[in-house]
Amino acid sequence: MNHLAKKISVDTTINNFGDQRIGQQFSLIVPKLMPDEFHLGYFGRFGLYNGFPNYLSAKRKINHIFRIQLNKERQYPLPLQLADILNIDPERFVADHTLVPIFRSPDHNNIPSHEVKVLKAMGYILAKPNVCFCENCISEDLSYIGYSYWRRSHQIHGVDFCSKHGTQLMMAVDENSHYQSPNKILKLGRYLISKITPTEYDHPVIKKIYRTINGLY
Repeated sequence: MNHLAKKISVDTTINNFGDQRIGQQFSLIVPKLMPDEFHLGYFGRFGLYNGFPNYLSAKRKINHIFRIQLNKERQYPLPLQLADILNIDPERFVADHTLVPIFRSPDHNNIPSHEVKVLKAMGYILAKPNVCFCENCISEDLSYIGYSYWRRSHQIHGVDFCSKHGTQLMMAVDENSHYQSPNKILKLGRYLISKITPTEYDHPVIKKIYRTINGLY
């Protein structure tokens, strides 16, 4: 057993890592997917665990695996790649961890959100200029699980306050910031704070979008 395979075995035991079918086949570490975790942020955690220094290098490696070794089409979308790696239902993954549900029109000809052509168009884009985080969520994450992660609920357009803490969200400034942890972005000071009042979060349209993406109708 090589060093990386041993690491997979150890990390799986200690950190409750997810399904390892593709992970074991290609010697990849598969971190546990967290509640409300934004899929682009999860890909960053996955990539860094596996020694890929940046988003583009991670994409090249994973695309090679899916296209050459798993015989998927050339532009097999990232959300489907992650669902396959995690061995979870792609429809549930897209619904719970991507922004696709809020990008789509109510009239979408009954085409599922996890269809390849839908995810090619919507599976990589952000609803805001960049990813956002809550400083209080970071503190709680570090205290309870030892690392921070990007929450999908913080990425919804028009939502500028954390629904849990009521604190103003901070927005990263660098390209592909989602590949790094929110805690790292905070430590480096690579973020902006928008000028907005908490009462704007109470707008009925914003509340409806938030309820919809979280399945609260």
